[in-house]
This record gives sequence, structure tokens and C-alpha cells, in this order.
Amino acid sequence: MADEHLTDAEKEKRRRARRVQRLKKEIPIAILTLILVPTILAIVFGIRSHQLKMQVMRLQEEMQDLERILDQQAEQEALYYGEYTGNGTVITDSEESDVILSGRTGIDTSVNVEGVSSGKRHVYLTFDDGPSLMTDKILEILDDYGVKATFFVTGKEDARLVPEYARIAEAGHTIGMHSYSHSYRQLYASEDSFKQDLNKLQEYIYDLTGVWSHYYRFPGGSSNTVSTVSMNLLIDYLNEQDIVYYDWNASCGDGASGLSQSQIYYTAIRSFDSVPEDVDVIMLLHDSYDHRSTVAALPGIIEYILAQDNTEIVPITDDSVTVQHRKAIQTTQSED
Repeated sequence: MADEHLTDAEKEKRRRARRVQRLKKEIPIAILTLILVPTILAIVFGIRSHQLKMQVMRLQEEMQDLERILDQQAEQEALYYGEYTGNGTVITDSEESDVILSGRTGIDTSVNVEGVSSGKRHVYLTFDDGPSLMTDKILEILDDYGVKATFFVTGKEDARLVPEYARIAEAGHTIGMHSYSHSYRQLYASEDSFKQDLNKLQEYIYDLTGVWSHYYRFPGGSSNTVSTVSMNLLIDYLNEQDIVYYDWNASCGDGASGLSQSQIYYTAIRSFDSVPEDVDVIMLLHDSYDHRSTVAALPGIIEYILAQDNTEIVPITDDSVTVQHRKAIQTTQSED
């Protein structure tokens, strides 16, 4: 209302004055914004950069672990076929059975296994890493063929998997231990961590099944190159606890990822055939959801084995012949 009595020049002057006052208020805010926004962005980018660096470091560590595991698996694959002893020595096919089978010669192939006639060649199908969503299917296949196997289980707390421990035991299969965590870094970090892991799994199995397991398979086998602890110390501890550890002298090769059903089948058959006919066979297979090709190949593997003369598929018992890579390495070294 007051502006109505002003001349146009006076009105323009007043508008300019108001704009100046407004600019005086806006300029500091703009300056402050120009200072704060880059600062905030720098802080945010700095935090994000640090997070990315940490992620990269973790990925690098995981890659290093994976490389070690892959190296170890390559050694194991060589060991299956009698080519690698762990100390750089290559052994011939004729030496294979003596070196792999605990460094022993003259294995008694007529050992008595509960429910099995003497004089038979025994084949032990052993499944690592379970239970899993594939366990029921494996149990169904084994039941269809009327054979028993050995499951070296880990510690699974998933509600869908917990009942599988009892199903394995109730079906008459042997339950062995394969570490609770199956974390190489955690399990093999120290002797104490190994003991704690073992005791936790042994009690866990007992709580779920009533079975006090005294069979063990080291993740990566007893000849693994991942452990930071002397494997001899861990083996000594198992001996003190009256626990027998088992490796293998045949494999379906499913430690490698992405293999087809036919690849797993033919690898298993080739590995089986490489073991002398008078020597018992402990075959390594895996029980996990990403080993569906193993499950698909299992019926054919079982049929091939059962078609052999004087051969039976049985579970590991106290009377089973042990197959231990670590003893094989020590034997080879002592002969050098």
C-alpha cells in the first residue's frame, strides 16, 4: 500500500534495495554450500573408497585361499592316479597301491566287515561335505541298490538339513566327521582351533543321532598343503582320541566344478580301474547341492562296481583297511 504513493523511480530504487538485501543473505549461503558440498562429497567418496579397498583386500585374500585350494586339489588329483607323493617325487603305476594304501604291502583283502562275507573285495563309497539338499536323493539311490555308504559330514545348522543326520544313521550308513566349519583358514589356523572344531562336530553328531563318531576325513585330505599346523600333530591328536582318519585311493573327480554326469561317471570308472584288483577301494564323492551331476552319475557308478566279480559295496567300520595319504608320504620320504 505504501508503494502506491511512490514514483516509479522510487519504486525501482526500493526493489533494488530489497534485491540487495536478499543477495546479502543468499551469497553467504551459496558460499557455504560451495564449501560444504565438495567437503561432504570428499568424505563420502573417501569412506566409499576405503570400503572398496577393504573389499578388494578381502577378495584378494579369498583368491589366494582359492588358489591354494586349487593347488591342493591338483595335488590330490595327481595322488589319485599315483603320480604325486607330496615331496616332489613321482611314483609309477606299479608302486601306486603300496604308496597310497598307508605305505603297506600285502593288504589282507579277506578282512571281515560286519554283514559282509570274507574274501570279498570291498568298495567304500564316501560322501564329503554333507548333509545337503541332495542327501535324500543319495540315500534313495543307495537304498534302491541295497548298498551302504559312509558320509563324512560337516556342521550344518539349516533347519532343512538337521534331520538328515539322523536319516543317514537310521538308514544304516556310517557317519564320519569332516570338520564342523569346513573353513580351511579357521580349521587349520592352530592345533587348538582344530581340536575345538572336532569336538564341536563330534558332540553335534551325537546330539542329533546318538552316534559317537570315531572316523575322520581331513578337508583337503591328510596330505593337504593348506594347513599352517603340522598335520602330524593333528594326526597324533586323532590317535589320542581313538579316531581313525581316512583319505581315498579313487575319486569321481567332482572336486572340480562344472563337470557333467558323464565326465564324473567316466572319471570314477577310470579311477576305480586304476586300483589293483586285490586292493580295497575307498572312493571320494561329494554331497552338496552344487554336485547334482555326482548324484546323477551315482547309479551308473554303483552298477559298474557291482558288476565286478567278487566285489561288494560296504560302509566303513572298525575292520576297514585304512587309506591314508600322510603315511604314504612319510613312507616315500623314508625310502629316499
